[in-house]
Amino acid sequence: EIIDRVQAADGGFSLPGWEPERLSEVRGLFEAYKNVDEHKLRENFAYFLKAIIPTCEEVGIKMAVHPDDPPYPMFGLPRVVKNREDLDWICNVVDSPSNAITLCTGSIAEDPANNVYEIMAEFVKRDRIPLCGILNFCQVVKKIFMKLLICRSMVRLICIK
Repeated sequence: EIIDRVQAADGGFSLPGWEPERLSEVRGLFEAYKNVDEHKLRENFAYFLKAIIPTCEEVGIKMAVHPDDPPYPMFGLPRVVKNREDLDWICNVVDSPSNAITLCTGSIAEDPANNVYEIMAEFVKRDRIPLCGILNFCQVVKKIFMKLLICRSMVRLICIK
């Protein structure tokens, strides 16, 4: 349905990834994932983490998942890295320092229900944030947002540890 709407309204203009020759591939991907709900996606993610984290531990790598951007479902596809509860689940599904989080403040903070300061403080104390993208954000109506590079609130984030 989304593909049909994009094609009907494109006016001859296409965005990267939405070129006509690629839309058939996108349609196939939507079809392949139509039965993947949040529960199934979590199962797949847990399987992946359980398979790779032992090797990461052996070679000293920290796998750091980036939060979903945006932190809400799009195109009918579920999201499983969108809030504090998801981050906690990820850290607990394979409890290892090699199983970590790339905390992108812009992605997490796009959902007003996420308290970025509390989330960052908790996971820094748990030593699960080897990488942090500190971006400021403005929440605007209808889930449209802008990420900015400089802001006073960034000082609060940087001083958490």
